[in-house]
Amino acid sequence: MPGIAALKLQLLQTEGYLLERILTRVHSPNLVWLSWRDCPYSDLPSWIPMNNLRVLKVPFQLLELEISGGLSEISKSIGKLKRLERIFLSYCSFQKLPEEFCNMKFLKVLVLKRCTKLKALPDSFGNLTNLQDMGLNGCSSLERLPESLGNLTNLQSMELSWCESLERLPSNKTLVSLEELWASFCVDLKSIQGLAQLTKL
Repeated sequence: MPGIAALKLQLLQTEGYLLERILTRVHSPNLVWLSWRDCPYSDLPSWIPMNNLRVLKVPFQLLELEISGGLSEISKSIGKLKRLERIFLSYCSFQKLPEEFCNMKFLKVLVLKRCTKLKALPDSFGNLTNLQDMGLNGCSSLERLPESLGNLTNLQSMELSWCESLERLPSNKTLVSLEELWASFCVDLKSIQGLAQLTKL
């Protein structure tokens, strides 16, 4: 029956279209852990309750992933999303990204907004060679960017505003496509070198 409330439902593991049949019929706002195999969609559907979601296991193929909420863990299985092109995560509480995150070679857009507990990006972050736009706005605990960032030769835009703990940028001499850098309110950032090619700073 549509509209059934399952307020105590917190953990859910399912596959394919079964998840849609469950969540479009059962109101479960307190869902905190979700594992979904064989997702038939290219984008994460809007009917998935995200407000309290903390753990999302994603062994399926998506083109875009968008989560706004308190997600506290990124599963290693995210590295299996070989075709993922766009990721938007905001107001999440994870402290790190797994190294497997850097297996997504087709990723073009990465936005981590107000993920205030994130301290560092994986050392292999430079493997994301197709990345064009990166936003880390409000990642106030971010202390460093990996030196491998210089491998992102397709990176055009980088948003670092309100990264208040960031002290320095890695050498960007190989960031030949970088045109825009926002670094407002990076109060601990001591120097920005070699940015003559930027059109917006």
